[in-house]
Amino acid sequence: YGPYAQATYNLEHFSTGLTGWEITAGIRKSFDRVEGESVFLQSMFGIPSPPAFLDGKIKDSAVTWTLGLDYKDEHSLTYAKVSRGYKVGGFTITAANPAKSEYDSEFVFNYELGNKLDFNIGHIPVRLNTAAYYTDYTDMQRHGVDVYVDPNNPSIAPRIGAAVVNAGEASIAGLELEATIIPFPSLMLHFAYSFTDGQYEEYSLNNTSSLPVQTCAGGQAETGEIVDLSCMPFLYTPENQYSVTAVFDVFQSPVLGNLTTSLTWAWTDETYTSATTLPEDEPGAWLDDRGLLNGSINWENIFNSRFHLQIFGTNLMDKEYIMGNQNVWSTLGYRTVTYGEPRMYGVKLSFQWDA
Repeated sequence: YGPYAQATYNLEHFSTGLTGWEITAGIRKSFDRVEGESVFLQSMFGIPSPPAFLDGKIKDSAVTWTLGLDYKDEHSLTYAKVSRGYKVGGFTITAANPAKSEYDSEFVFNYELGNKLDFNIGHIPVRLNTAAYYTDYTDMQRHGVDVYVDPNNPSIAPRIGAAVVNAGEASIAGLELEATIIPFPSLMLHFAYSFTDGQYEEYSLNNTSSLPVQTCAGGQAETGEIVDLSCMPFLYTPENQYSVTAVFDVFQSPVLGNLTTSLTWAWTDETYTSATTLPEDEPGAWLDDRGLLNGSINWENIFNSRFHLQIFGTNLMDKEYIMGNQNVWSTLGYRTVTYGEPRMYGVKLSFQWDA
């Protein structure tokens, strides 16, 4: 549970020269309790591994807050904001290593500066939204494969599971841009772009697997040694993403209804998917960059009724791409991947009831 309070003050009440300026402040006190209880049993090739037991309770609390300043006029909004966030720790019942069954709370400071603007180029309306941010993490929570050989009760069948770990210090800096333009009354173009740069400042784990693993410090870390992962690519954070969408109004008729078509091209840079291993240890952890084309035809209020019809197609270029990797090569010696959906078509008919 968490009591909180937030208020916004219009600075025009302080001085008429500050018309359009507002300041917002908020604070929250969070109280959390997490309980975990489990027995981890596993066998491999008919050979049981030693069981792992979990029975614990976590109590934690934190103060989080936000402070922002913004300026608004008829056509724009400019803002600056700083905030502190918190995510409670907990238990991972699938952790192979009992020492990894509990993970700590995550804390973050976020700084953001942005602008939202409406203007015209000649007679063409344009909306432009921009934002830049910097996020600083402490004890960032990461989820990955967990392999463990108990030194006090060794077995040729190690325990294999998954655990949440704390990644020490990390930061993300980014830029976001959105633009909407209506060159003709029946045509709307929308563009979105994001640049993201994520880095680990500190990230080290104890190698509890039965195999040596690569480390950023150079060479390999044997079982029981500390693994430096601070040079690892940032998890699930493509550097560049963008999309371009065109929406065309075919007709808007009180008799026939409204018919629109849309086409979207979406691009995603290569993405790293392993939380606890370097690329040298995990072939396939990098997902290739990809571009996908999707489209739809929407007919609303068919013949002035409450029926709506949508015909859609996804991955129209039938792009073959991998969207996920289990990242177990370094522990089990094989790869399992999940492919994205092929070209697909569909039809959806819906009815809108009275409110």
